[in-house]
Amino acid sequence: GTVNVDETTYMFSQKVLDRANTFEFRVDSMDLTLDAKKPVPCEPGAADLVRGFLAIASDDRWQQAHSLHDLSIFTERLRQLHQLLREDGFEFGHRVFYEAIRFASMLASAGDDDAEHALDLQVMQKVLPRLHGTRRRLEATLCALGEFCFTLNPDTKFVRGPNRFDPLGKQQGDARLARSFDKVQRMLRSLVANQFTSFTE
Repeated sequence: GTVNVDETTYMFSQKVLDRANTFEFRVDSMDLTLDAKKPVPCEPGAADLVRGFLAIASDDRWQQAHSLHDLSIFTERLRQLHQLLREDGFEFGHRVFYEAIRFASMLASAGDDDAEHALDLQVMQKVLPRLHGTRRRLEATLCALGEFCFTLNPDTKFVRGPNRFDPLGKQQGDARLARSFDKVQRMLRSLVANQFTSFTE
């Protein structure tokens, strides 16, 4: 199922977020046109496609037979991300790890075998929605996460003190995980301005 979330919605529990992919839809200024129309019902999917999705959903080991080409790099980055988040108590568990691998494998089978793109989408959809709280609790984590998204360097030692990485001083286009880095910047701006932030901003 789907749920619309905005700034008036109570945030879901970690257990719910771990079982979901959270999508953020943003409207570009140029999309606001005079000929905009209300959405119309979409056509049902082709029967073969629907059966294929059902078969994948029913097979818990599907990703093992259809794994991402750079799966070892992808999983190593997930472990690095887990370690980074663990320092402040925001780490994810087995379910997120498993579903991220499954997502990356399905994305590869759909024609996108870019491990970094899959990682960017999973940081955006499964990691960032779990982060909300006060500046005191989140600022160091968001700065470290910003550095992870910007450099994607497996050897980085994330600094939490005064010399830490400043995501707001960097250009989004230079980031390795650009979509997630942009979201980290927006969450950090909100955190600085309001002393609190969440994925829903």
